[in-house]
Amino acid sequence: MLVYGVLYLILKDARKVHQLGEMGVSPGPNTDVTAPDLGNLATAVLQSMVNTIPRSTMCRWACRNGVSGCGNTNIPSRRTTYPGGAERAVQETKRDIVAPYFYDYLLTELDVLKDSRRSDMKFIFGNIAEELLPLLLRILPPGFETMNFVDYTASRVVQRREVLKNIPSDDVPCILTYTFHDDNVGVLPQLAIGSLHELTKDLRLHGWSAIMILVLPI
Repeated sequence: MLVYGVLYLILKDARKVHQLGEMGVSPGPNTDVTAPDLGNLATAVLQSMVNTIPRSTMCRWACRNGVSGCGNTNIPSRRTTYPGGAERAVQETKRDIVAPYFYDYLLTELDVLKDSRRSDMKFIFGNIAEELLPLLLRILPPGFETMNFVDYTASRVVQRREVLKNIPSDDVPCILTYTFHDDNVGVLPQLAIGSLHELTKDLRLHGWSAIMILVLPI
């Protein structure tokens, strides 16, 4: 709760995040990407991260709860069968248009890692909207990678497997993330062997670099 209150004081126009009992906050729609308070907070997080683990080859940076305010977009509104509906798909895409711009502002224009212990640190961007996957070469700096949830479980990803081919895999390493079993709240997990097999074939075909499987407690 202390951190929650401090962030509310630091970030003007802060908004509650609808996760973990609304215990977190994010920048609101009236927050400019170049707002000093937002930049200072992100700088402190980045510098602390790379100074604490300077031997790491990469750090993961999730594109979540980013600055809003992006204009309307039509393509993700077609994802009507997406969990959460088209509205969620549109919001994710808006977030992922603004977030890389904000990261570029920090790392390039402000050069916030210049005086850190790892000014050359590379990042893995997490959870980029599928509509932006074909544009990764224009979004990510050289040497950066991306880690993506196409959908929550292996069986859902298989149902939308056409998304997996929309990456510039020869130039941008991409990792696919999903849960290991489809019913993670049941007494006995259902191992989705058939779906995993199909996904493995697709990942090899389209050049995805790796998979990361989450094993959730039951």
